[in-house]
Amino acid sequence: YRAGIGMASNNIGQIFFYQSDYQKAIDYFVIHYDVSKSIGNAFAMAGAANNIAASYVELNDYPLALKKYHEAVHIYDSLNIQSGVAILNDNIGSLLAKSNDYEAALSYHLKAKQVFESIGSKSRLSYTLKNVGYAYLKLKYYSKSLECLTEAMSIADELNQQETLKEVYYHLSE
Repeated sequence: YRAGIGMASNNIGQIFFYQSDYQKAIDYFVIHYDVSKSIGNAFAMAGAANNIAASYVELNDYPLALKKYHEAVHIYDSLNIQSGVAILNDNIGSLLAKSNDYEAALSYHLKAKQVFESIGSKSRLSYTLKNVGYAYLKLKYYSKSLECLTEAMSIADELNQQETLKEVYYHLSE
């Protein structure tokens, strides 16, 4: 049962990821990716590519992370899964922000924001607005930053998203 091997490998990869053993996590995410590819499960391939990218981010290997994120975007786009494309655009924006490329980060976050607004995903919208606000902050567009962070705070408070609220408050203090 190849699909089961893929799912189990993904779960094991998640355990290693949360234990901060990112290279081991990548090893298992790659198994999940390869199995998913062999059985033609593009959706699972995109998820595996995203997990591989997240592990590379933690290892500070941004070029490989970016490559895997773009691969996942391409797969979700080919499947016409807007929410997947938006989540990955947000992830790419966060990666670019870590590289201090705030203009590019803002561009990706704004693409994600547009999709989350159009599909009515308030929980993802609050997180993305926080990211947009942070990019504006770093670009010294303070009024735009304040506007986005305030909106993110309002939604996160309504949905009781404590981690997002914590990050919003931190950015507001900056």
